[in-house]
Amino acid sequence: MKRRMYYSMLGLSSLLLIGCASAAMAAETDETTTIEVVSALNYAETRADQGNYIAGIRLEYSDEVKAAAIDYTSYLVKGYNVVGSYVNNTGEWGDCATSGKYVFLLVEEPLNTTSAMYKTHTNFGGFDHYTPPVLYVSQLSNIVVNDEGLVDAEGTTTIEAFGMQSAEEYNLIADEFQTGQYTRQVDGEDYSIMYRLYVPEGYENGGADLEALPMIIYYHGGGEGGNNNVMPTLDSRSALNFAEKEWQAEHPCFVLVPQNPIKHGGEEPFVSTAVELIEQVLTDYHVDQNRVYTMGTSAGTKSAVATDIAIPDKIAGTLLASAAMFEYTEENHEAIKDIPTWLITAADEIPRRLDASEAFVATAASIGREAAANVGEDSWNGFLSGYAAEQQAEKQIALANEMGTNLLYTHYQINTVEPDFHLNYLRAFNNMSVLEWLFAQSK
Repeated sequence: MKRRMYYSMLGLSSLLLIGCASAAMAAETDETTTIEVVSALNYAETRADQGNYIAGIRLEYSDEVKAAAIDYTSYLVKGYNVVGSYVNNTGEWGDCATSGKYVFLLVEEPLNTTSAMYKTHTNFGGFDHYTPPVLYVSQLSNIVVNDEGLVDAEGTTTIEAFGMQSAEEYNLIADEFQTGQYTRQVDGEDYSIMYRLYVPEGYENGGADLEALPMIIYYHGGGEGGNNNVMPTLDSRSALNFAEKEWQAEHPCFVLVPQNPIKHGGEEPFVSTAVELIEQVLTDYHVDQNRVYTMGTSAGTKSAVATDIAIPDKIAGTLLASAAMFEYTEENHEAIKDIPTWLITAADEIPRRLDASEAFVATAASIGREAAANVGEDSWNGFLSGYAAEQQAEKQIALANEMGTNLLYTHYQINTVEPDFHLNYLRAFNNMSVLEWLFAQSK
């Protein structure tokens, strides 16, 4: 900075004094830094035991902070326990580094023993719209660090305390799905359905020069109907299981989730529109035409079976759970008899649902398609998980192979699916042997 020179002693002396003061102030400014929080973003995950849960909060600061300076006990999230923290510069969940401008706080909601399963549940029974919860997050006090970024009461950098609300949300896995709307003419008017599509890495432009990959078509339950394009993936991990990094590493695939505009399944014009959407995706992406699978939950089992009946030559396998199906004629069953099908329900389901499942199996038998059944004393124990649950599935698969049938029928034992028998799909669709069976099918 240029300064004017004065040649009187008084003027020079005054200038020197002012200059010294300005230099001292500049030095103090240069040596003192404040790092402030810029934003807060909720991270949520859909867990195996139903619904959407807050997993953490990402704080963005105005400058980098050292991981060694961040102690999760310095933070408070109202209604949650903060159980850990890490930092990075990418802003990506799970990416840990030694420094960065993003601080991730890992949280857990305190256990409520009277309603532990649903304590952070956001969609039991279904909502037309999902609104991310407003969370109150604060850094309780200033964090002072030295030039190395380590906590030091005499340090020159202050990471300022704050208190703020966080409402914007990123849903792990679910938000990796593309969102779309498919519209066709029905009786001279536009009819639209919303959908989500998971596209494996590298296939964003179709992947014509890459290996053809299988595709899952998941039909949600009645409670997730509507046009929000959110609830079919946030209600459960049913579709998300196939988009997980671990599954994609072993079985890369496309995952299509059409949303029924109404809270039912299997009716028109939804099914024919979903079928058109499926055929559009088969055209746009390099899908293995011999490995297209349908999968349905509750009312979604009606849509899955209706799809099988509409395009049986395109479907390689079907997985149905918590079935709530229509009655099907022998002609319907003739159309789908070559599609390997696994029907899973609970022995204590309400009569109309259980009767529909029994009728499905009985009509299949009437055309010579016997089921490999685990019912009655052979019903599955819904309390089992992991390897033990998978062993139940493996034994039934072996039974089907021994019988030479492609139809499997399973009951969960009475009172072994808690807190509600209709949630048996949560057990079925998180059994890796069941999912592996589906992916083993091919036209």
